Amino acid sequence: MENEYPLTVEWSKEDQQYVVTCPAFPGLSALGETREQALTEAETVLRLFVESYKERQIELPEPRTVEDFSGQFRVRLPKSLHRQAAQLAESDGISLNQLVISAIEARVGAKQMGTKMLATLKQALKEHASQMNVALASALSSDERIDITTIETNEVSSRTQIVGARSTTKGN
Repeated sequence: MENEYPLTVEWSKEDQQYVVTCPAFPGLSALGETREQALTEAETVLRLFVESYKERQIELPEPRTVEDFSGQFRVRLPKSLHRQAAQLAESDGISLNQLVISAIEARVGAKQMGTKMLATLKQALKEHASQMNVALASALSSDERIDITTIETNEVSSRTQIVGARSTTKGN
């Protein structure tokens, strides 16, 4: 029965290894340098969890299974929204069903695109912050020296500030 429980495989930056967990058994985790090693270890740990539950006469959790979707669901709308949607569908020359499908596709696609764009923007901001630090260092003239105690970069706002800088001319 233990092979019926789904396992989740993720890469851990902190551990520099793959981590496998089992949602049905909180606390179950296994590490491995490769996916295969982590999965093999997790299957062993899962078997031990199941044996321990049985020995202690603890009821095993139900394995989560893949849900089968029919492609149909019922939606209740306010009458005014239903009327507006029907009118919009008619003016577009499509069925109300197709209008709803298009709206859901647009929302799901927008969410996925937004997530990708946010990741790209964060990466660009990190690169920009690094370039700003390099530009600051190269902008120093040969006659002036700045002792920089700390450079703080806020990744969220992409704002870099110098803390504790002191400017002196050469020879001081």
